[in-house]
Amino acid sequence: MYWANKFKIANQFLQTEADIDQDFYIKENGASTNAISTLNEKYSFIPEEYFKFLSISDGADIAQCTLFSSLDYAKGKEMYSNAYPEKHWFPFGHESGGDPLLLHESGKVAIGFGKNISGKYNFICDNFSDFLGEVLMGPKYPLLFRIKTDAFNEFIEEESEDDPWLAFLIKQNWLNV
Repeated sequence: MYWANKFKIANQFLQTEADIDQDFYIKENGASTNAISTLNEKYSFIPEEYFKFLSISDGADIAQCTLFSSLDYAKGKEMYSNAYPEKHWFPFGHESGGDPLLLHESGKVAIGFGKNISGKYNFICDNFSDFLGEVLMGPKYPLLFRIKTDAFNEFIEEESEDDPWLAFLIKQNWLNV
């Protein structure tokens, strides 16, 4: 299922699933076309799906990850540019531990290892669309916690009672468990 459809479903469930409001917040307004154009000019390798996301929600908090608004990208650049040079990386947010979420010039998405550990990262998916639909809201969710693929089922069993977002993903059958 496409990530924008999952956004709509999760947004509807906020009314009845009070527990997920800590794990799913999208803004009512998208970024301005001016802000999107500025980012596009500065970072030519940012994929169209990222701009589509910004046009729907100018930043978000989903699954213990903060996705920067179009106005906050400068913060990410300032925090992470020494470790992840902007020529190759666009920091678009961070996970709950403060490690950066990064778009690579190849289009792949990675989680970095903080702002002081230069160049260390793990690619977690091939594109931004998969990051939203498959990692934040789908079967690759455990990758956010650096869980290896062969340990996904064990992670899901152990964490589902304590993680309302994970329980929601299971309930929606978005995890393939």
